[in-house]
Amino acid sequence: MFVKSDDSVDAAETDSPIDFAKLFNVCRVTLRTLGVFTVDTIFSKSKRKIWDMKALYYVFWLLPTFFANFCEFRSVLSFWKTDVYYALEVTTAVLSGVIVMAQGFFVYHSRNDLLEVIAELRNLWQKQLALNIPDVIVKKVKRARFFTQVYATLIILLAITYSIRPYLLLLTHVISRKNETYDMSQTVFQAIYPVQIDTFVKYIIWITLEALVFVNVSASWIGADMIFLQLATHLSSQYQILHDDLIALGTGESNQYTPVQQLNTMGKRHTHLLLLSDKFQRIFSPILLVLMLVTSVNICICIINLQEELMQQNYAGVNKCAVHTVIAMIQPTIYCVYANDLTEWAELTAVAAYTCEWVDKTRYFRHSVRLITMRAQEGLQLRIYGFFSVDLNLLTQIGVGAARFFAIINNLSGMAE
Repeated sequence: MFVKSDDSVDAAETDSPIDFAKLFNVCRVTLRTLGVFTVDTIFSKSKRKIWDMKALYYVFWLLPTFFANFCEFRSVLSFWKTDVYYALEVTTAVLSGVIVMAQGFFVYHSRNDLLEVIAELRNLWQKQLALNIPDVIVKKVKRARFFTQVYATLIILLAITYSIRPYLLLLTHVISRKNETYDMSQTVFQAIYPVQIDTFVKYIIWITLEALVFVNVSASWIGADMIFLQLATHLSSQYQILHDDLIALGTGESNQYTPVQQLNTMGKRHTHLLLLSDKFQRIFSPILLVLMLVTSVNICICIINLQEELMQQNYAGVNKCAVHTVIAMIQPTIYCVYANDLTEWAELTAVAAYTCEWVDKTRYFRHSVRLITMRAQEGLQLRIYGFFSVDLNLLTQIGVGAARFFAIINNLSGMAE
């Protein structure tokens, strides 16, 4: 498994089913949809310069999403006094919109650092691919790819369901030929727009523009979540490979490199992985901060809406609220589970270094083992600006926070009655 580190070597693509380009394909498509066309330079043999959208992204991607979210917020304010449960339903869409805008903005804003991390991990993976990667790691990256594909499919289906609804309502109205005025407030977003939509032409153009905005929303949603999942999986896989190499160090014969040379190379790999992990954390910290602050409130409101729909026996509404609740829970789960796996494998590097055959080696070898062990024992804390760590404990905190919000609102409702 040992390979001499050579950062100057650019690993080529292969026909392997676990080639990095194939594993990362969904994220690559979403990045292109978000306007990060330069992602193709990582996988393309040609080094030609690819145009970066830059300011056009903010004008044609981010501003329309912000406008739709702002108009949904106007809808919340408008219905708060007349239909509080509908207002709460729209509030979940507003909060989800805040998360999506943060995801899209920070992914695009940090695109250069993000592409550097992707390129580095691609090179590390392609080099290991030339060797015999353990089956447990192959299964791990395949699971991540499968989950990425399933998650992307579900989000796309959800987006299509929302986007196509106004067209179906209009088509049903035209086919039925009812002598009734069509409700042109039935748009993709539950929003009150400052623009008057009073003709069918305006209506069709408007809902088409909304559908295009939903494409960006879906790309931001899938992109941030699945890029985090893929990068965390590949980082933890590299730590796992390093862990196995450290344990095997000194147990076999190497005709090319001495144990000291192998250990020095592993130390450089460990340092490189720590630097990549630090950059990975800095890229996703703002996204995680917004997500974790909003999620507890979002889950709480989803549960309140679900409770109300069950009391009203509105089963269509129950299904809708259930989907919102599940999605609100899945997002933080993805981040916490994969971040926890990454930090665990980073910490196990210390155990592997101490477990290797170091007792009968030279003083320099033992000193190098000690340095790797001491650095690895510090652990890899994926902390969001120092406020809290992203791990399985955070899921408990989010659940407790949602339960507290729910209890407070129920108490206030009881006092009002």
